[in-house]
Amino acid sequence: MENIVPLLRLWSFFGGDFKEGGESFQIYNGSSLSGTTNTILVVTNYRIGNLGFLYTGTDAVDSNIGLADQRWTLKWVQQNIAAFGGNPNQITIFGQSAGGESVLIHMAAPVPSKGLFQAAISESGPMALNFKFPAAAELLAEVFFYEVGCILGDIECLQNKTSQEILIAADRAVIVPLDISEAVMKWAPVVTDDDNFPQQPLDAFQKGEIVKVPFMAGANLNDGVLFGWAISPTPLATYEYVAIVLGIFQDDWVAQILENYPNADGDNRPILSQLLTDYVFYCASRQTLRWAEAAGIPNTYLYMFTQQPTFCPWPPSQNYCCNAVCHGDELAYVFHDSGAPYPWNMTASDLFLADAMTSYWTSFAATGNPNQNNQYLSWPIYRKASDMIMNLRVPLTPMSGYNAKNCDLWDSVGYFHSAKLREVINKL
Repeated sequence: MENIVPLLRLWSFFGGDFKEGGESFQIYNGSSLSGTTNTILVVTNYRIGNLGFLYTGTDAVDSNIGLADQRWTLKWVQQNIAAFGGNPNQITIFGQSAGGESVLIHMAAPVPSKGLFQAAISESGPMALNFKFPAAAELLAEVFFYEVGCILGDIECLQNKTSQEILIAADRAVIVPLDISEAVMKWAPVVTDDDNFPQQPLDAFQKGEIVKVPFMAGANLNDGVLFGWAISPTPLATYEYVAIVLGIFQDDWVAQILENYPNADGDNRPILSQLLTDYVFYCASRQTLRWAEAAGIPNTYLYMFTQQPTFCPWPPSQNYCCNAVCHGDELAYVFHDSGAPYPWNMTASDLFLADAMTSYWTSFAATGNPNQNNQYLSWPIYRKASDMIMNLRVPLTPMSGYNAKNCDLWDSVGYFHSAKLREVINKL
């Protein structure tokens, strides 16, 4: 055993809107990533949906138990990874979508999370979708208990319900139908104002009250498509699109937002999806990295994934993503998913990009720099002044000022409107 080569370790939180997903999903198969890069990859399960994030305002239910699961498993790996040849002081957490948001939460909770990881990557984390505060979370719990036929806080009543009854009630429980977060991020961690989740992640980044480790983040070209079609499964009329914009943003900004994102004569889901891609994903990621830079994090990296896959990993019910660069499309490249057991095969172009992205991710995990021990094009460090990002496509292309006009608008509007909408509704 004295000749064992220590391996760096990646730690992945799965996505799925905090309500679905799991480490057994084939997309997270780490055999290629671990087998070719001298990396130990760990993908953890954690409790999700109302089973992981039900908040009643009482001691009867442990709130944010899903976050506790993540921290417990992080601590276990830190204590035991050396037995697998890993370095407990060289841990990178990364996740996609809800997993990317989980990464932000851990960075925004320095007391319980500091020392558990040494670098962080957030892939397409919906950073502008703020988490519920206790009042809104308790209201959602009250609606859930009503739907399942129990009085709020009556755990014995819940225990006498079937799992199917509980899941159906959780799905039916809705507070604000027009709130984007109600459509795509309903059961999720709750900002409890204690050490476990002290404040909104973007508030923590803005104040510099974060775990200061090398940080990489980015988005996909059409991240918003999956969310736009979730909000409206049928074509979206102009009045519905305008109502959504009015419902989320202050009147002072609506005219400028509609000028940058003008309504269409027919289906408005494409323009809504572009708005969501920019506001929720890319521009919010850009602003978060700027706050990270201001907080003193020296190694910050931003990307936009724009490679449309030559294969379609989506089921027929979501075939609208087959001609786009949809939310989650980068995962096949990060995990280098090609050939059996996958139902698609990558072309030479796909394989080149998969090799490059796997190398960037694991180099970053090893050193906090995606360019160390890397034969691919140098990825520029992100700085507000230069606004240089990496365009992940073939060919790899660093670029400056990407989508600056729209992102500058969103920086002025601010990224806290979904929480403000809830606060207004709850006072009615």
